[in-house]
Amino acid sequence: MAPLVERLWHAGRGDPFDRMVFSCAIAIGLSDARRPLTEALGLAPLALAHMLNAYFPGCWRYLPARTRGDSAGDDEI
Repeated sequence: MAPLVERLWHAGRGDPFDRMVFSCAIAIGLSDARRPLTEALGLAPLALAHMLNAYFPGCWRYLPARTRGDSAGDDEI
């Protein structure tokens, strides 16, 4: 299992299958440094922030700084 996927999955909460799917999608989305994670996952910034906080509370320390900026200043869900 990739290090990021493993860290997210073990630190997450909720259904184990959902956590695995979401953690894999996040890792794949982050693999292309040219695209924001929101674009890679097809989520608005606020929706991504809600999903991350629901399934992976505290995950921000595992994610690159460019991801942390994805959720700033957008009110869409």
